[in-house]
Amino acid sequence: MEKFKIDLFEKETGNPFPSFQELSKTNCNICYHHFQEKTQVYDSQVSVFDNFQSNALFIEKYNALDENFDILDVFKELKLSSDIIYIDWDEFQTIDKLQTHDFSKYFSDIWFPYSDNIIIFPQDMTILIMIRHDGAIFYLEN
Repeated sequence: MEKFKIDLFEKETGNPFPSFQELSKTNCNICYHHFQEKTQVYDSQVSVFDNFQSNALFIEKYNALDENFDILDVFKELKLSSDIIYIDWDEFQTIDKLQTHDFSKYFSDIWFPYSDNIIIFPQDMTILIMIRHDGAIFYLEN
């Protein structure tokens, strides 16, 4: 998680930022290899997000920019029921692990529109959800 997001959250709310864990580089690499297997794309010259989008299904029903957007609605529709989720921030170089409840509750403090492209997944990577910088949502599942 970027430090400025933590600082901004704590300044605006007066509360500590929800607990999370940043994965080691080794574990980020393991996740990246699972992602490559899932997308069947091994060309490292193409961005992870472009690879994802070209292989994924678009969810027209939801957009993260909508005023009443709730990420749990997306999770329910896609049958993602994990207490812990992982968030890939930048081509599998930085991945954070946190409680699904905290991610949902503080979604607007964690995902910043117009700058963040993220991929969300459970530990088993049975489903991958991308929220693009413009709020568009795509997914891949086994």
